[in-house]
Amino acid sequence: MNYKFIPELVETNISAKNKEEVIRFLAKKLADRKCVSSHYSELVLQREKEYPTGLITKGAVIAIPHAFDPKTKGNNIAIGILKTPVGFKHMEDIDETVPVKIVFMLAINGSHEHMEMLKILMQLVRDEELFKKLQSISSKNEICKLLNEYIETLES
Repeated sequence: MNYKFIPELVETNISAKNKEEVIRFLAKKLADRKCVSSHYSELVLQREKEYPTGLITKGAVIAIPHAFDPKTKGNNIAIGILKTPVGFKHMEDIDETVPVKIVFMLAINGSHEHMEMLKILMQLVRDEELFKKLQSISSKNEICKLLNEYIETLES
């Protein structure tokens, strides 16, 4: 899968009261770029109720919210790095809430591509050093450069 993170879909230092605010914010970034429909946030929030996406990794507590939207164009990921963590339900235990610091909102067209991106993200989350760097960088361009270089090492 040939994928590139782009600065226009990255936001650092986000202030949000809860997961709904973060999801709406990132979905709007995707919708503004015509990657998804204007109601993508509602689809994601609905899916999040049934299939939570909070995940504790070695490097950070993350969430990977997403939903199926027939209007999805291309393969895009909006990244949000939060000023202070917000609670997401844990994907492995729906009764547990985890303090998420980084959100990767997927807007992927096609189930094969979706699975490929999830594999890439699972490899990313295993890299503790990468996540430490990711949380210390405030430049959108630098974040994309770091992630894109990492993906290139996986593909080679």
